[in-house]
Amino acid sequence: MGSDPTEVDLNKLRDLVRRGQHTGNDALVPKTERVFVDKGKIVMGEDLDGRDRQALTRIVTETPFAARRDDEQNIVSRKFPPGAKPMTAGGVAGWLYDVTCELGTTYTFWTYFDEADGYYKTRVLEPHIEEFWCEPHRGHIFTSTNRLCLDTRYGGGAPTLEKAFSRTVLWANGFSVALQTGTFPFSL
Repeated sequence: MGSDPTEVDLNKLRDLVRRGQHTGNDALVPKTERVFVDKGKIVMGEDLDGRDRQALTRIVTETPFAARRDDEQNIVSRKFPPGAKPMTAGGVAGWLYDVTCELGTTYTFWTYFDEADGYYKTRVLEPHIEEFWCEPHRGHIFTSTNRLCLDTRYGGGAPTLEKAFSRTVLWANGFSVALQTGTFPFSL
């Protein structure tokens, strides 16, 4: 790199991004090692003095570009039910899998990473969900897309594939109970 004091040390940047990827949890990255964008320029945690903090956008280092798919494959092979497989719909890559809940009902889900907001979303593909339940506060499903409402945060999705999967399994069990009792058991 040149002698311009505003230039970022790309070796240090590479090391910081790799460290974030290695931990798998960007929240564990010390504040002095966090990376931001300030009006198109990359700045690092220790270079923030005198900067308008509201103008900064944090770069999350835990999910690298193409490596996200490799990370997903690792999670799917270790934690998802047997038979889970990749599926692309409308140009969006995700994971297709079946979950049989505690009451014996089998659901087919597609979980994908939503590039628009950076969260994982899940759609229920089977069985058909009656219109009565397709409401975020009743069946925890968004009507127009059969997308599950997994959380009140994260655009209704989840911050990680693993969390989206676990909440999907919880939803399947709760929804099966709701079909029998008329009430979703995991709602306040």
